Amino acid sequence: MKIGTIFKYLIYFICVILFSCKKTEIRENAKEDVDEAIKYTQGIYKIVSEEKWDSLNGFISERFKLENGRQIFSQINNLVGKIIETKIKNVKTTYKNTNGKIEKIYAVDAKVKYEKGNTTENFNFETIDTNLVIVGYHINMDLK
Repeated sequence: MKIGTIFKYLIYFICVILFSCKKTEIRENAKEDVDEAIKYTQGIYKIVSEEKWDSLNGFISERFKLENGRQIFSQINNLVGKIIETKIKNVKTTYKNTNGKIEKIYAVDAKVKYEKGNTTENFNFETIDTNLVIVGYHINMDLK
């Protein structure tokens, strides 16, 4: 076999190896992701405090269902009144980029003061298609 032929096969082999490799970037709790998670959470609280339920559209996944989100948040408003103050207590984020496909998972814990009581709330966000949406919501309420 000629050296030129061996060289061609070697170049071909190297190209196959390089182009078939997956490039993955993973980061946890990066400032930009934490800031985005806080921004999304504050946006939801703004919508809830203004009772602009149709604005929840972009925040709620199909699994969570828009109507369920409206019912949950309006029932909370009916039970404990308007939001007085929110404090973000904890944010955990995971960002994964595999060859341009981005996945985000965010968990945000907040203490919320309402007119008639206080709650501890947790939002879980994930990317579905290219949208960051609520996939889970938990609330603990002090009943007085």
